[in-house]
Amino acid sequence: KYNPNGDQQWVSRYDGPANNVDYPKSLFVIPSGEIYVGGWSFGTTSYTDMIVLKYSPSGSRIWEARYNDPSNDYDYLEGMIVDQWGNAYISGTTNGSLKNNYATIKYNAAGELQWVAYYANQTSTADEVIAMAMDNLGNIFVTGAEYDSLDYSDIITIKYRQTTFISGSVFFDENNNGVKDITDPPLAGWKVRISGTKRDSVTTNINGQYSFADIPFGNYTLSQAVNPGWVQTLPFGGGTYLVNISFGNLTAVHNFGNYSTTAISYTVDAKWNMLSLPLRTTDRSKTTIFGSANSAAFTFDNGYIMHDTLTYLRGYWLKFPSTHQVWLAGSTFTADSIDLKTGWNMIGCTSNPFPVKLLITNPTNIITSPVYGFKNGYVISDTLKPSKGYWVKVSQVGKLIMRQGTTVSKHNVVAEDVINKSNKLFVTDNEGNSSILYFGSFADASFDVGFFSAPPRPPADVFDVRFDGESYMFNHNIKKENKINISTLAYPIKITWELLNNEKYELLNSSKKLLTKIEQISGSILLEDKNQTVLYLKHTNSTEKPETPLIYALSQNYPNPFNPKTIIKYQLPFSSYTTLKIYDVLGREVATLVDEIQDAGYKSVEFDVSSVTGELSSGVYFYRLVAGNFSDIKKLLILK
Repeated sequence: KYNPNGDQQWVSRYDGPANNVDYPKSLFVIPSGEIYVGGWSFGTTSYTDMIVLKYSPSGSRIWEARYNDPSNDYDYLEGMIVDQWGNAYISGTTNGSLKNNYATIKYNAAGELQWVAYYANQTSTADEVIAMAMDNLGNIFVTGAEYDSLDYSDIITIKYRQTTFISGSVFFDENNNGVKDITDPPLAGWKVRISGTKRDSVTTNINGQYSFADIPFGNYTLSQAVNPGWVQTLPFGGGTYLVNISFGNLTAVHNFGNYSTTAISYTVDAKWNMLSLPLRTTDRSKTTIFGSANSAAFTFDNGYIMHDTLTYLRGYWLKFPSTHQVWLAGSTFTADSIDLKTGWNMIGCTSNPFPVKLLITNPTNIITSPVYGFKNGYVISDTLKPSKGYWVKVSQVGKLIMRQGTTVSKHNVVAEDVINKSNKLFVTDNEGNSSILYFGSFADASFDVGFFSAPPRPPADVFDVRFDGESYMFNHNIKKENKINISTLAYPIKITWELLNNEKYELLNSSKKLLTKIEQISGSILLEDKNQTVLYLKHTNSTEKPETPLIYALSQNYPNPFNPKTIIKYQLPFSSYTTLKIYDVLGREVATLVDEIQDAGYKSVEFDVSSVTGELSSGVYFYRLVAGNFSDIKKLLILK
């Protein structure tokens, strides 16, 4: 070192561990007066290594950092940049397997390796670094030559991006201590803002996390929008964070804590939900109440319409990325009313569960449908729940009133009576979405199939099942056959039935070919064909000519429980080697009912407990059908 007058101040000498050639290539002095020297040096067990030496202003060596490529061959430093915080960036040429590569490396101010980035063109014979530079965002540029046998050399320039970000989380400070405890739940859908060189805002995800990426260097103010009914506890007093993003501070992490004495959590499901506003609050905007939704809020008025401000007792469709808790703060309410239009209406609930049978309308008795909720498919609801949305159909304009009373609505009695007298078809897809269809013989002239008309179809890509004519009810006294429309992306689907009487039905595919007979008190089939979006349910009788089934199926035994005899039915679409055996709960075979090649068709076999060698005790047993590549197993119960 020389002073401005040319007087020598100090000399620092470096001799590498191999006592061989040591060669400098670059020199940097940062504002603190510390000196960085970059070059290459022979190692004791390697050839040349890239090397960075850091000296104090007085010339004392603080540290050295050597980089030896895994190939343990020649490594030459060609360029170096040191930022004002002492981070050193070097780039050079490493001799990899059979050729040279670019290597760009970062060391922090303590000489610790942060990262290594390689560039190698597999079609070239060698890559050689010539120079490097850095812009004011911390992006690193490396340029050099690439040699190949076709056109000698090309100039190759590479950009490496150093990510800058501000991140953190927003949480419910349940014990109001201004500290993020491990048990504090996240607050999803809250808005966080930055202002300064860049202005932006984001909402927290389902884990309460937020992040601003690619932040330009500069000073920022970080704040949150505190939702109504909450008080900020971190930083204390509703304060903000002052953040500097620079070479020395590429990232920053800050959390926001919030407390409320009236906060209540509600669960929303992944994908689409029917929801309503469960608490009184001063801000009823969708972004405040359901800020974690990734859709607008849609209600219904002869078609779906988007609403930015939510109304009490009104229902809305909203879509969410995954299942999580939504925390709301406000005051509860137990009574309210809402206007209804003729036809279908989306309604909500008060802050407390409300029995459907206590719903009041003005004029009275204008409800002409069950009340439908949504949980992986439309379902008839007997109780309205806070935060959930529902469908109801009315015969004329009126008002729906929710207040505690003793009046039992006529529509609820009708719904319960018909459902209890109906056969049921359960349709479930591979994601667990499910709907129930009702069918049977309803000779009562006062019964109106229209009472079980289906609500408007859900938004696109939502599971839905209904009979043709937009209904959940099929009365075979009116027609013998009805089409079933299925909307799902998750196959296979399972169809299960429950019969209450001796009526007989057939389930047909879209070409009206037989899939299975529905004759036993219960049974099921699995449909794997994604093109099976239309089925037919047909009422038949025992005199009709049997058809060859299209699929294998095993029915539930009947009667069940039984003693001593029961009937097991199954169907074979092809001639197959078939076995039907009985097993106990330990998997031991106790009886063989079928063990032979059988023709295609509908089969029935009797299982008589008294014919089994050795006494079978009361309890659960299993019967298993194996035919071709098909196998199914079901339970049966012996009662003595």
